[in-house]
This record gives sequence, C-alpha cells and structure tokens, in this order.
Amino acid sequence: MKNDGMNMKEVQDYYNSSDSKKYRTLEYFIKREGLISTILHDCIRTSVLDIGAGDAFWAKYFIDIIDSYTAIEYGKDNCSLITNNVNSSHCKIKVINADAFCFDYKNIYAETLFFGFFISHFSMPKIINLLRKIRQNIAFKRILILDSCWSEYRKNKFITNELKLQKRIVGPGGKTVEIPKRFISAVDLQELSYSLNMDLEIKFVDEYWRCALLK
Repeated sequence: MKNDGMNMKEVQDYYNSSDSKKYRTLEYFIKREGLISTILHDCIRTSVLDIGAGDAFWAKYFIDIIDSYTAIEYGKDNCSLITNNVNSSHCKIKVINADAFCFDYKNIYAETLFFGFFISHFSMPKIINLLRKIRQNIAFKRILILDSCWSEYRKNKFITNELKLQKRIVGPGGKTVEIPKRFISAVDLQELSYSLNMDLEIKFVDEYWRCALLK
C-alpha cells in the first residue's frame, strides 16, 4: 500500500516489528479474527482481487474456496511476503507490484473486490474514484470491506479531525510512527453504496472493526 501522507519506511518498520506481530496474538484480535474468517468464507466468490493486500493475512480464509486470487501491493518486499504467505494447490495466484491508484486494472477478472484495512488510509472521494476506475475494466459483482471503525473508544485515543493519526510505537527505542487513518464510518459505507449504486449489508461491527458487503 502506498500512501501520500506517511513515511513508508517507518510504516514498514512498524509492520515488521515484534510489536506488530504480537498484536495478532492478542485475545482481542484472535476473537475477531475467528468471526471475520467465517464472514470471508461465506461472502467471497470464485475470483478475488485483493487491493492493498499487505501481507495477504486474510487470504488464508478463502484461498481454498476460490479459483483465482490476484493481489495488488506496493513494494517488492511486500509482494514477496504475499508470495510466501499465500499457497494453494488449485487456485491461480498472481501478485502485482503496483500503486493501486495508478494501476490500469486491464486483463484482470475478479468477481469479488476485497479491501482489508486499506480504505481507511485514504479519503472517501479518492476511494470512490478508484472503484469507478476499476469498474471500467473489471465487471466485479461484490465488494467486501474489512477495516477499522470510528467509535467512542477511539475518540479518546486519536486526533478527532478528518484524517485521524493513529500513533504506533516501533522497536525497543520507543519511536512513534503516525499512520494517517480516517476509520470507516456508517456514513462512509452509505456514500460508497450510493456512489456505486450497490446494496449495502453490514456483516460485522464492534468498537474496533467494521465489515461490510456491497453487491
């Protein structure tokens, strides 16, 4: 994922840090991971385009029930992570090293677009323009979104302007990295639904995460 407002080296250092890896072992994360894995398994269809795939962490929950998986991620190292993490004996896997906003999306077939913790890093108009661009080349039928949501819990932890800064600690030196995040709200999802003329179904929401299906 490439973002205009962040230092990518610092962000990559965070995601490669022991603090980040430990996060996925916390009870809070594991509990939600179990719920989301079921939703992914039920909502994903035959072919998937994973946009801003990161390390493709969530792909393991649907890779064995689809025929084609294409991941778009920015950076050679990140793409190598996806290649190492995603394996299947029958699913055709393709990893593309590209900025999601600059890629042309030609010659790609995908029934489902998956955004896992990607949309909240950008403004909603930018995301809507991206989806309209994708629609010009890909006849997708559904969009599955998993992301952080704005809540009373977060209100006391993050700056409450439109582009909220999520502060993360990197490494033993305690260095702080500010990652721009908007967090996904119900209004954001309604705006997406209206702009794309797609029906919206909220699959999961709590004080941390929101998962929604547009079709």
